[in-house]
Amino acid sequence: MAYRSLRAGRLHVVRWGTPALADVDRIAYEVSLGFQEVGRPLLCVAVISADADPPSDEVRAAMSRNMPRLLAATEHLHFVVEGQGFRHSVMRSVLTGFILFGKERGRLSVHDDLQHLLGRLAWSLDRRPEDLAGELRRAGILLDFAKAG
Repeated sequence: MAYRSLRAGRLHVVRWGTPALADVDRIAYEVSLGFQEVGRPLLCVAVISADADPPSDEVRAAMSRNMPRLLAATEHLHFVVEGQGFRHSVMRSVLTGFILFGKERGRLSVHDDLQHLLGRLAWSLDRRPEDLAGELRRAGILLDFAKAG
C-alpha cells in the first residue's frame, strides 16, 4: 500500500507515496463506503508527498477512470501538493490546469499546505483544528516536516 488514509466523520484524507494501481481502486472504494456510512458527500483531501514519484500512465488512467466515482461521493476534492521547489510548483500548475478545463472545477482545488487547509476545513466539520491535526498526525498523514521538501 503506497498510501495512508483516515476518515474522520465527513473528512477523508489520503497521503500518497508513489501511487500503485491497486491503491487507486481501493481509495475509490473507501471514499464510496464513507459516503454510504455518513449519508452525505465527503470532503476529501489527497496529499501528494514532496518526495512522491509521478504516477505511471497506467495509474493515471485508473485515476481518471475512478474520478466519476469519487465525485459522486464527495462534496469537494482538495489536492495538496507538498514541496516548495520548481518541480512541486509545476505539479500544482498541471493539476490546476486540468481542473480549470474540467466540468467539475468548482468542486476541485489545489493547495500547497495541508496544515492551512485543515484549519479551514476543521470549522466546517465542527472540529477544532488542533484536534483534527492531532488525529491526522497519529495516523501518519500530517507530518511536521511536510513543507521541507
